[in-house]
Amino acid sequence: MISLENGAVVKRNTVIPGSVMLAEPRWFIDSPTNTAVIYVIAFNSSTVLARSGVGTVQMTLGEVTYPPPYTIPPGDQVHVQYHQDTGADYSLAWNTYFANRLKLTAGGSDDYILLDGPGQVVIKQYQVIIKSL
Repeated sequence: MISLENGAVVKRNTVIPGSVMLAEPRWFIDSPTNTAVIYVIAFNSSTVLARSGVGTVQMTLGEVTYPPPYTIPPGDQVHVQYHQDTGADYSLAWNTYFANRLKLTAGGSDDYILLDGPGQVVIKQYQVIIKSL
């Protein structure tokens, strides 16, 4: 199974536990300014999103949400965790990404410290509208 989660392309086998990240999300941490930038992609459709065989998908870019940065006060922390869908567990891929690629410090079991305050978190969300399958 291959899925798009939070901008990352992840893959897992339905028989063997574990998962791997094929393409990383566009998440950045700027150390000098202590700023984390996270891009999130949301898919929306008014129809069923399933088809067998080969098909064409028409998509359009919908609303782009770019709220002001969240300011982290001194002494506060921002944590990140992966919560798997009951039918699709990609936790190994995400935990590996957090620990090895972003080099986040573990704050507990499957919990990582994204930033220590003072700092900022910027989240940009893209809406992709599926027009037809």
